[in-house]
Amino acid sequence: MDGINNSNEQNNELNNPEFEVIEVKIPAGLPQSVIGRMLSNYDVQHEIKKDEITQQEYPVLFGFKKNVEEAMEHVVLYTEMRLALRDIARLSKLHKIPVKLYSKDETVNHILTVAIQDCLKADIEIVNEELEQEFEVIQVLDNDIQVYI
Repeated sequence: MDGINNSNEQNNELNNPEFEVIEVKIPAGLPQSVIGRMLSNYDVQHEIKKDEITQQEYPVLFGFKKNVEEAMEHVVLYTEMRLALRDIARLSKLHKIPVKLYSKDETVNHILTVAIQDCLKADIEIVNEELEQEFEVIQVLDNDIQVYI
C-alpha cells in the first residue's frame, strides 16, 4: 500500500505545474557574472541553443518554472543594482568613506547583499534597519535605497 501512495505522490509532483521544466531566452548582452549569480541563487541552468533557421546562437535559462520565473523577474533589478553599487563603491574608494545601505524592501536588501559581493574592496555595508543619521536616497527601478555616509 505504501508503494501505491508513494507512486501517487510522485505522479502528483510530476503533474504539478510548479515542477514543470521551462526554458527562457536570456536578454542579449547580459554579463556572464550576472548569469553566474542567477545560476547559483535561483537553482536554474544555462545553455547555448542554436536557431535552426537563422543558425544564430542564443543563451537560455532552464529549470523548474518557479525558479526560472523568479530568476527572470530579478535579473534586471540585479543588473541595475550592480551598476548602482559600482558607482557607489567608486565614490566610496575615491573619498575613502565607508558607506551603509538600507532598503525597506527585503527583496532589494537580499539582491544588494548578493550584488555587493561583486564590488571588490568596497567599504559598503548593508544594514537591516534605518539609522538615525543623514542619508541620501537613490532610486533603482522604482526601489528606494538609503545611502548613509
